[in-house]
Amino acid sequence: MKRILKLVPAFLFVLVYACNNEQAIPSYPLSSTYPILSRGDGDAASLPTGSQILLNANGGLFVENGIFTYNGSTWYNGQNLQWTDTPTETIITALYPIYENNNYTLDNLYSNGKLEDVLIAQDTLSKKGDINLQFKHLFSSLTLYFEPTLATSLQSLALSVPVQIEKVTPQNGTYSLTPHSHTILQNNDGGHEYTFILPPCEECTLSLLLTLTDGTSHEVSFSPHTFLSGSHYACNISRYDSRPGIRDVEDLIAFCQLINGTYEGEETLDSFGEVVDEQRIYRLLSDITLTKEECQRLSPIGEDSAPFADIFDGEGHTISELTLPDVKYTGLFGHIGSTGIVRNLHINKASSLNTLNTSYVGGIASINDGTIDNCSLTNSNLYTIEKGYMGGICALTGGTILNCYTQSTIYHVNTSAIAGGIVGSANGNILNCYSKENQFTSSDKNNRLGSIAGMSTPRTTQYINNCYIFHSQNTQYWGAAVGTSSKVAIQYFYYNRGEVCNTKDAKTTLSDTSLYDSDYSIDSVHISQLLNEWVETTGAATFPNYTFNKWMIAADSSACFQ
Repeated sequence: MKRILKLVPAFLFVLVYACNNEQAIPSYPLSSTYPILSRGDGDAASLPTGSQILLNANGGLFVENGIFTYNGSTWYNGQNLQWTDTPTETIITALYPIYENNNYTLDNLYSNGKLEDVLIAQDTLSKKGDINLQFKHLFSSLTLYFEPTLATSLQSLALSVPVQIEKVTPQNGTYSLTPHSHTILQNNDGGHEYTFILPPCEECTLSLLLTLTDGTSHEVSFSPHTFLSGSHYACNISRYDSRPGIRDVEDLIAFCQLINGTYEGEETLDSFGEVVDEQRIYRLLSDITLTKEECQRLSPIGEDSAPFADIFDGEGHTISELTLPDVKYTGLFGHIGSTGIVRNLHINKASSLNTLNTSYVGGIASINDGTIDNCSLTNSNLYTIEKGYMGGICALTGGTILNCYTQSTIYHVNTSAIAGGIVGSANGNILNCYSKENQFTSSDKNNRLGSIAGMSTPRTTQYINNCYIFHSQNTQYWGAAVGTSSKVAIQYFYYNRGEVCNTKDAKTTLSDTSLYDSDYSIDSVHISQLLNEWVETTGAATFPNYTFNKWMIAADSSACFQ
C-alpha cells in the first residue's frame, strides 16, 4: 500500500523595516563582553514545493535512505511503502537538505564556509497510520542585533565558534562534535541583525571581530552559554553608553516594576534616569526583543491612579515582540500624565490578548494626557472587547500626539468598539502623523473606525493637522481621518480613498483636505512636499512649542519621515 507523508504547515512571518526618524546616538565605545539571552525553541520550519528529504524508518515500516519530494501537500517517492503485519513500534527520521551519497559530514555541512541549517522531523508510531512530518532545526541559531549607528558603520563581522559538527547520522538524526575553531565571515548587508547557525554545545564561548568602515577593528566577547538543539538565541550589540538607562530586557522589567511600586530587587530609578532641566528623563539605550515569558513580567508603565509624569526617551530604539499585559488599560504605558512625555520610541510586532480584560488598548499607551512624539507601531495585531477602545498609538488621548505613525497593523475590532489607526478616541491634537496599510477586521454598523481616530468628541476644538493615510480596504462605517467626529478642525489632510469622516456634526470643519492619486501626488505635487510646506510655515507659526519631523519620498513612492 502506498503511504502518504503529510507536512504540517508552519507559521511564517516577515519583518518589515518602516521608514522612521531615528535619533543619532553618540559614538560610545563598544563593551567588552555581552550576555546571550535565550529566545526559546525555534519556529517550526516550512519547505517549498519541490523540496527533497532523506527519510529512514525502522520497525513496522522499513525505509532506508528514501528520497521523498514535496508536491505542495504531501511527500512521495513513487514507491509503495510496505508495513509489516506485526504491530511493531516505528521510528521515523527525515532530514533536509540531502547531500551527495547521503554524507552528512563536515565537508558538506560547511561547504559554504558556514554551518548549514539542517532540518529534522522525527516521529514514533505505535501502529499503522499517516506519517505527519513537522520539521524543526537540528542545530542552534544566534541572532546578533546591532543598534542603528553601529549597524550602519559596520563593514564586516567574523564570528568564531570553538566547535564544529563532524557528522550527522541520517538513520537517527544524532550528531557528533569536533573541538575545532571555525570562523564565519559576514559582510554588511545593510540590515540591523545577523543570524548564524551554531553547533549545539555546553558552556560555549564565542568571539566576534567587527571591522568598521573607518578601518578600525574591535574584538567582542560573549559570556559563556549553552546552545541547545532546535533553540534560538539573541544578543544585542551596542556601543557602551555610561549614561543611566535601560539596556536590556531585565532593565525594562525592573523599570516597569519600579515605576509601579512592585519591584522587590536592589535597583533604583536612578539606574535608569537622571534629572535634566528639573524633569527626570529615562532612556532606552538599545533595541529590545521580548519573549512571551518576559512579557508576562511586564505591567503598563504608569497606572490610572498614578500616571507616568516624567520623560521616556526611546532614542530611536525599537521594542519587538511585545505582548501587551492582560489588563483593562493596556499598552507599554498605562497612563501618561499631563506632564509626561514619551518620545523617539518604536514598537514592532506587538500583540494584545483577545480576552475580556482588554477594554482600552494602545500600542504605546492606553491613555495619553501628555505628549507622544516621534513614536510608531508596525506589523502588529491588536484586539479589543465589545464596546472597547483601541488605537495604534493610544486608546484615549486628551494630550498631543505628533510625528507618529502606524503601519501594517491589524485591528481586530469587536461589536460596537471604537478603533483608529493612531487613536481610538481623540480629545487632543494629532499633528504631523500618518497611518499606512492598516486593516480593520470588523464592519459592524455600530463600530466607529478611522485611519487616524475612531472617534473625536473634544470639549474644545481639536486639530488633526498635516496628516496623511493610505488605506487598502473597502471598509464600511470607516472614515479616512475619523469615524465619528464632533468639534474637530481637520486641516491639511491627504487620503487615497473614502470620505474624510464617516459621520460628522456641524462643528466639524474641513479645510485643505484632498484625495491624492496613485503616485501620492496632487496636481503633480508629491504629498511629501505639501506636508513639508505645513511644517515650515503653518505648523511652525501655530504650534511654536513643537518641533515637527520633515518628510521625504519613501522607496515605495509614499511619504515618510526623514
